Amino acid sequence: MCEVLVYKTYNIPNENILISAIHTHSAPEGFPVNLKRGLFTEKFNIDEKYQELVIDKTMQAVHDSINSLDEVCAFASKGKVKDLYGNRIQKDYLYDDDIFMIRFKNGFGKTIGAVVNFSCHPTVLGDKNYYISADFVGYMRKHLSKSLDNCLIIAMNGSAGDVSTRYTRLSQDIQEAKRIGEELANQFLLSLNESKKIELNNIKRKNLLFEFDRRLDLDITDIDKQVIKLREEMNKLTDAGDKRRIMVQLQVLENMHDLSKYELKKIVVKISIIDIGELRIISIPGELFSELGLKIKNNTNKFSLIAGYSEDYVGYIITESAYQKGGYENLVTLLPRGSSEKIVSPILNYKG
Repeated sequence: MCEVLVYKTYNIPNENILISAIHTHSAPEGFPVNLKRGLFTEKFNIDEKYQELVIDKTMQAVHDSINSLDEVCAFASKGKVKDLYGNRIQKDYLYDDDIFMIRFKNGFGKTIGAVVNFSCHPTVLGDKNYYISADFVGYMRKHLSKSLDNCLIIAMNGSAGDVSTRYTRLSQDIQEAKRIGEELANQFLLSLNESKKIELNNIKRKNLLFEFDRRLDLDITDIDKQVIKLREEMNKLTDAGDKRRIMVQLQVLENMHDLSKYELKKIVVKISIIDIGELRIISIPGELFSELGLKIKNNTNKFSLIAGYSEDYVGYIITESAYQKGGYENLVTLLPRGSSEKIVSPILNYKG
């Protein structure tokens, strides 16, 4: 919808538009209409007024951007996040700890905008939070903006499929979201010590389309075993937020029994590789695991970032080892075994 309106209003073609979400869990759901009832949930309702509000605000943002264009120089910086988040499946597992920033400075040396890229579920806030919130991402943006000439900060979440604050957060309230967000902002600011001026020109976009049969190898016995395991785990928990997390997983797993009744038979995955001079953006329509994201980013000499949760939502894109080990993400992924290799391989082979 927004792409069509932007093209009709400002003559900006679809290939120059990328829509991404930060994936906060403290906001109204926004699953694609073709999923009918949401992602394995009993009910699926879109508030049409809220949808109109989002579209209106998006169009206003585009209008404001076009009417405040300025010539800029771009500066890229990279770093590693420490002690704020990690692998959410097991504490000592690999996770994508890359942080990346592109700053835009005008002719007076003032920073007028920045894009920041990180990889983490914004799930600090727990089940007792009833506010619509960007979670720690919002506090990160505010803190960065104040430190960078009050500029606009655009946040892009990366390969966060297996990353969260599960083992690092001290609580699940607004104060903790603020602490983590502001500390993440500080770590972004530290990365500026090694900034490099880069050229952003000649936009080139390659779209890769994959079609998979919806996964049909789900073993009901395995699902039942996982349900029993989660119930036992929940009985041992005292933290309300952790209990809520388990309850959500249980709801999803219990609805898996009715998966065969769903109308969704084919899964179409659209990946975009967008080269803008020395920058490469790889858009992923779902929750990419860290191992896959790092492999993609480390495969090119360009400054590269993963734009997860972009243009669509197909759920988890997991590694082969995750299929073997089992667990929640393995049970709920819509994609069949071997699909991640088929998706990642042409990205790695793309020369641009």
